[in-house]
Amino acid sequence: MNALLIVFKLQDTKVDYTYLFETIDDLGCITINNWTYAIMTKLSPKNIYDTLRPHFKNEDTLLVLTVKGKWQGRGPNELVDWILKNI
Repeated sequence: MNALLIVFKLQDTKVDYTYLFETIDDLGCITINNWTYAIMTKLSPKNIYDTLRPHFKNEDTLLVLTVKGKWQGRGPNELVDWILKNI
């Protein structure tokens, strides 16, 4: 299983990104903030990128990163519990 971080920035606030957020929910991601999500999956970063990419405009930013090892931070219990379990 891969612990992945999905980070993006949407440039055009007038575009309807409903399907993007539905796809993120369907993948089973946990929310870190409005533009950052984490997921534990058998899929590769490329698979997740290819799944999400059609929902983005060319000027948007999308990164899918593998997360491993040490971490430090704080956040909602649900997020910290997910990190402790998966990272």
